[in-house]
Amino acid sequence: MAAEQAAVTDSGRARSFFERAWDAGEAAPCAETYRIMGRGVRIRSAENFGFVRRALAHLRTEPGAAPQLDIRSGDHRSLVLPDSPWRPEDFGVRGEIRGGNDERFAAAYDHAGSSLSMLDRETGRAIFWTRHAEALPQAERGAPFKTIFHWWAEASGCLLLHAAAVGDGRGAVLLVGKGGSGKSTTAFSCAAAGLNYLGDDYCAAGGEGAPCVFSLYGTGKLTADSAWHFPPAATACSDRRAGEEKTIFYLHEIYPGLAVGCLPLSAILVPRFLPAATTTNLHPVPSSEAFKALAPSTISQLPGAGAATFRSLGRLVAEVPAFELLLARDFADMGGIIRRFLQGRLP
Repeated sequence: MAAEQAAVTDSGRARSFFERAWDAGEAAPCAETYRIMGRGVRIRSAENFGFVRRALAHLRTEPGAAPQLDIRSGDHRSLVLPDSPWRPEDFGVRGEIRGGNDERFAAAYDHAGSSLSMLDRETGRAIFWTRHAEALPQAERGAPFKTIFHWWAEASGCLLLHAAAVGDGRGAVLLVGKGGSGKSTTAFSCAAAGLNYLGDDYCAAGGEGAPCVFSLYGTGKLTADSAWHFPPAATACSDRRAGEEKTIFYLHEIYPGLAVGCLPLSAILVPRFLPAATTTNLHPVPSSEAFKALAPSTISQLPGAGAATFRSLGRLVAEVPAFELLLARDFADMGGIIRRFLQGRLP
């Protein structure tokens, strides 16, 4: 009985906090609409949230029907939060907030960015707050609202993935693996070769029937010594702050028209560098290899991801073939290799 009463109390506190925060975000001056994961999204943000509008620009649409996800965002100057109903010990290492999560509400606090994300699954409303928008880490500026998108995706049968994705009119391939495995280099090489670009670090997959890959962000990150992928003018399409190892590039600004919202999923590729190799090759691998490359990094980066996410990832990798992409030093023909693969000419 005591546990049930505590749960009711926690739910009431979460709801009261959310409603007051939601009302506080009504005055945000910038309102844009987008089509994300095949559905309408409206985002209200402060003037200094330009990184959001820039990262999602390729998905922007004209206002239409009522959005299925409505986000209000700001920092301490534009969105004044009510007093927190949670104690310091309620904030977990991965971000989950004890007493802030139930069947209706999801809440997480990112310690690195001093930011709060919260979703009301029942109404499709969400809030994002950070102490200082200018101090947000690169991971959030390049992939804004990813925690909110993760919760929203799962509620609709999709999955937010730690993966890159490229393709053409025939379909898309997911590039999966931990940091440094070659996902970004491969994705940027393919974009430079004219292939469609759906994401570098994060994208989504799912949908009814055969799975599709959905673009979330028109961004990607590279270290300075890898920026040879882009023409010199690309510096105007980038964002890097002092002390950051990587630069955010806005691919839809560098290659207009190549960023697309959705493509059918054709295969999962697991990149691996082979410095001594002279040519890049593909060969089939069991779906378990793709799962091992995709699941750990996806689950570890998303608050609330657990057994259900684990099972959904297993179903996804079982639906399409998996290949190991053995990367040689020369990336000049990477786009051609992926294009021939999508044409059925490889392997």
